[in-house]
Amino acid sequence: MTGNRTASVINHGCKLNQYEGESIEYSLEKTGFRIVDFRDDVSPDVVIVNTCTVTNRSDRKSRNTILRAARALADKGLLVVTGCYAQTNPDELKELQGVGLVVGTREKASIPGIVASHFRDSTDMHEKSKSPFDYPVPDTPHRSRVFMKVQDGCDMHCAYCKVPLARGRSTSSEPEGIIRALNTVHERGYREVVLTGVNIGSYDWHGRGLADLLTLILQETPDTLRVRLSSIEPVSFNESFLKVIAHCRIMPHFHVPLQSGSDRILKRMNRPCGIAEYLSIIERIRRVKPHSHFATDLIVGFPGENEEDFSQTLRVVESAQFASLHVFRFSPRDGTAAALLRDELPHIQKTERSRELIDLGMQLNHRFRKQFEGTVRDAVFERQSRGFCGITDNYIRVMVREADVDLTRALLPVRILCADVDETTGMVVQP
Repeated sequence: MTGNRTASVINHGCKLNQYEGESIEYSLEKTGFRIVDFRDDVSPDVVIVNTCTVTNRSDRKSRNTILRAARALADKGLLVVTGCYAQTNPDELKELQGVGLVVGTREKASIPGIVASHFRDSTDMHEKSKSPFDYPVPDTPHRSRVFMKVQDGCDMHCAYCKVPLARGRSTSSEPEGIIRALNTVHERGYREVVLTGVNIGSYDWHGRGLADLLTLILQETPDTLRVRLSSIEPVSFNESFLKVIAHCRIMPHFHVPLQSGSDRILKRMNRPCGIAEYLSIIERIRRVKPHSHFATDLIVGFPGENEEDFSQTLRVVESAQFASLHVFRFSPRDGTAAALLRDELPHIQKTERSRELIDLGMQLNHRFRKQFEGTVRDAVFERQSRGFCGITDNYIRVMVREADVDLTRALLPVRILCADVDETTGMVVQP
């Protein structure tokens, strides 16, 4: 019986990992576990640590969480380690004190069944999932949006990236199942879904690509469900895709990885397009989707990066007028091509360049938000400790502190009153 047992799920890394971890948590709760957080000085019967391995720092954070979980675990409890780090380095994690089970990404969806079997004293501890999409859509009461996994894996071979080793080749979820899940999400009261995956631009179901999937979603789901896209590689923005994203239900918020502003470094990274093509793509998106929020990923200190390469990155970031930057210091990952390159840049210089880019990103983000002061945009709302936060179509988080009713999951117009450096505030516009 699991009715009196407690479980804690801790997620590291990307939105896809977050979705999978929340789905596991949801399944455990449905089977009778009470969900807790071991970081709140409780001792759960089960702790599941959903790891990330995108950088050395990610590995370190995951290991620290595992060690803390082992100390918090109840007597005879079960500590399960899963996620990308568990897929690429299972033997290393099995050696950590307190770890009871290591489950890679390909069997992650089976964890609720494995846990249930463990507490039934069953010998069937390794029931395997048949699909990387065997996750129920989680219902998270405090959230305004829900993530939907539509794709997994990656066939690209970027020199720095370990994710394909953890996630395997690109695979996609069948469209009809996605439509059913989206309609269920809408029935639960959600008004926004975020389509996520490792590389959703490579979505392919028997020749039907992401543009086809979006067209089907727009046809087969309610008009009051808006769609946001997670990170998409620049080469995915072909003419058919640009035509579809012009639709008003596709949110003007695009995370398009750049990684460097230097063509020389991009070539060493084995990236799919150069700077001129990238900037042309951003401009084409802006033409069909004005006022868009553009986010990107950047790596500083890639082997061979010199001062001129970094200066070019700063210039390109300014030129593209990004609204958000996700900055990473290069760290060599075992099994990748870049691990064989000579890493010449001292750590302190990587840190300085990273700080300079982060500071620039904060300035650009403030500039982006500031231009919308006084305007009204539709937002979905979620409860936070200081009030309600509305997430606008172009991804401005607007704090609304005075509300007479519960705004959770509501889709309402919000007037942006003030965009400070650290926060944007506004008020709900009454009909």
